[in-house]
Amino acid sequence: MPKPVQVNLDEVEQNPDRAAIKYGNKEVVQKMYSITKASLEKWLALMQDRPEFAQGLLHPTHKIVLIELDVFDEFVRWMDKNRYRRRS
Repeated sequence: MPKPVQVNLDEVEQNPDRAAIKYGNKEVVQKMYSITKASLEKWLALMQDRPEFAQGLLHPTHKIVLIELDVFDEFVRWMDKNRYRRRS
């Protein structure tokens, strides 16, 4: 069995050029965006409900969630742009 990939969260946080990293787990995304676990859970649920962003979440097992960092970044920008719009 191959060893799991270890990600140094301090390097991820300080390296804006994250081209080599495509996916992150919840802890990595929390650290990168400086958000709480509760906020991340809400955002991921909203992201899952939006068809244009749902492909950015992978659930290989019932405990593991992988988040495509580029899609998550697009989602955060979408949230910022649409924060004052009424929900339909």
